Amino acid sequence: MKKLLSKCAAILLSLGLFACASTKGGTASASETQLETRSWLSKNCLITEENKPKTDKALSIGTALAGVLIPKLIEYVIDKTATEATKIKKLQSGSVVQFDLYSYDPALQRHPEVIDDWGCITTVTAKFDSKSEKSGLAKKPTEIALALKLDSKTENLSDVIKDRLGKFDILLEGEVEQIYEAKLEKSGDQSAFRFSSKFLHIGTLLGDRPKAGLVYTYELKGPGSKPDGSSYFMASMNFGDVASGTTVSESEFKKGKESGWLSTIGMTRGSMRSFYLNKFGTNPVAAKYMPVKLVTTNVQTKKPSDAAKLFAAILGASKETISAALTERIIPEDQFESKEDAKITLLTAEIAYDAVDDMDTSGKELARLKYNKACRAFKGLGGQCTEK
Repeated sequence: MKKLLSKCAAILLSLGLFACASTKGGTASASETQLETRSWLSKNCLITEENKPKTDKALSIGTALAGVLIPKLIEYVIDKTATEATKIKKLQSGSVVQFDLYSYDPALQRHPEVIDDWGCITTVTAKFDSKSEKSGLAKKPTEIALALKLDSKTENLSDVIKDRLGKFDILLEGEVEQIYEAKLEKSGDQSAFRFSSKFLHIGTLLGDRPKAGLVYTYELKGPGSKPDGSSYFMASMNFGDVASGTTVSESEFKKGKESGWLSTIGMTRGSMRSFYLNKFGTNPVAAKYMPVKLVTTNVQTKKPSDAAKLFAAILGASKETISAALTERIIPEDQFESKEDAKITLLTAEIAYDAVDDMDTSGKELARLKYNKACRAFKGLGGQCTEK
């Protein structure tokens, strides 16, 4: 088993999921080592959407369904497709954003909610000023920044992008080498989301190549028995054959327009337990939950045609596995380990009940039955609750 995991880690490294610097055959030229890839998460896209200065958060109305979902884990498997990916010649540059996915303020919220910044991701490859913001949650502008409509006809495009990024204290030296922006688009019932491409600009490709196959990968990792032991999703955007000087606006994407639907990432039982202890403690405080890491990799294959092979290899190297509790099974069938676990399950069922619209009579009734089942189990262990 250990041998299998070590081989798996080696393959993931070759796919670029942990890379943080441009590389070429194990070495990098002086110009390449100065390039970095950094990513920022934000409620609204930094370039293509309007951004307003920071304001106090309004009182939340309702509860996001995401709060009741248990994360599905991704298991990486070694197969012929993944093995073949190690032979693909490529350059890559990556970034890491570390943050807490959920937040809770007892003065404003009944339950934890996904942070506002989980709305868009902007990934920039360039030479950054020493005073520039690092990868992370983007700062709010000091004044309103209107949405920009950019395309290949925009004059002084690189300068326009640099000026816009500067409003968020993202400071560049020289030209914008590459930038990609994607909206994290949620499904109507909030049970899933996908990457929806908003803007792509390639000033110069890595290694000054005239053309390359371009793939952006995004992987969300969480805590486990080992560092980065859990992966909650991996999305890949394949843009195919791309040349230096390429600019693609939202309506112009032919490849890499959007990813497939990904399961919404819910709180782990460990995070739910921490929330429970806080909410029902003597002095509830504002807190953040669910520490995660978003790993972004900008991969450019030597042969443009290899982008499709790499994309297939990445998809072939991962599969969803059944986690301890599926999203559809809010109430586990086995016996509760303790009264505390029973309380967490009851709280989860309560969140689910509150999230269902009153007009959805069948959904409301199902949520009620699950809540009552959890309530009876909790009372059976000496707890107190009232059935709905």
